[in-house]
Amino acid sequence: QDELTEFNLGDGASRIGLRGELQISEKWWLFGRAEAGFDVLDTFTPKAGEEGADYSGLNKRLLVGGFDSKNASATFGKNWSAYYKIAGMADRFSIFGGSGVGVYNANTDGGATGTGRADEVFQARIYTNSLKALSIKPFNLNVQYQDEQPIPHVSGKRYGSAYGASAWLESLGDRGIGLAFQRSNIDFEDPLIKAAGIDGDALAGAMAFRMYGEKWYAALVVAQLENVMTTDQLKYINGRGGELYIQWQVKDKWWVIGGGNWFTP
Repeated sequence: QDELTEFNLGDGASRIGLRGELQISEKWWLFGRAEAGFDVLDTFTPKAGEEGADYSGLNKRLLVGGFDSKNASATFGKNWSAYYKIAGMADRFSIFGGSGVGVYNANTDGGATGTGRADEVFQARIYTNSLKALSIKPFNLNVQYQDEQPIPHVSGKRYGSAYGASAWLESLGDRGIGLAFQRSNIDFEDPLIKAAGIDGDALAGAMAFRMYGEKWYAALVVAQLENVMTTDQLKYINGRGGELYIQWQVKDKWWVIGGGNWFTP
């Protein structure tokens, strides 16, 4: 049996960005945000979502603009997805976070599928404090829409309409639960799409639990994924995933962290 041994040295955490806002009325602001990732070292390890990128320069992570207010916002561009608002609760590892629950799928940043840093996405968010009497923090609902994004690793083929939504509910005691859903329509009767292992629309559903205190943080995310994840040979598969992250401050500036992620086809 042939074996392939590979060693890479790289830096995948450096970021540079810019954010600005302009108040256009008493309750509304116009804002924009741009963020890029870059490597400090000369030998590069491809990072999630940047397959085929030019590692000699900057790699676009976020580029979004929109309107914001106290109770609602609307944006367009490359932005963190509605799905990520929930599935990203445990995404705190330096490299591997999010990979078990479909945030970063098929060797991409989840841009085309709308689960990670979504591409060309319309988003709206609504905040309400109507549950304050029940000791609930402001409730937020996130929705998004994409259209005609390329299907990763299926040359020339694109998703149809794609919809996503998520909701987060958290008590004043810093205990929270959230749900997220993303669906991208696919013409899965197409021979090329079938050959990639796709047998239906791309579906991702996630549930997250989170609680934290002054010196600790814990989050668990579980997900059901269909036609989102791929094997090492880039064939699409269905399955279930999960992610756990825990940290505890043991002394002043020292923390113990642990957890893991998993995906079962």
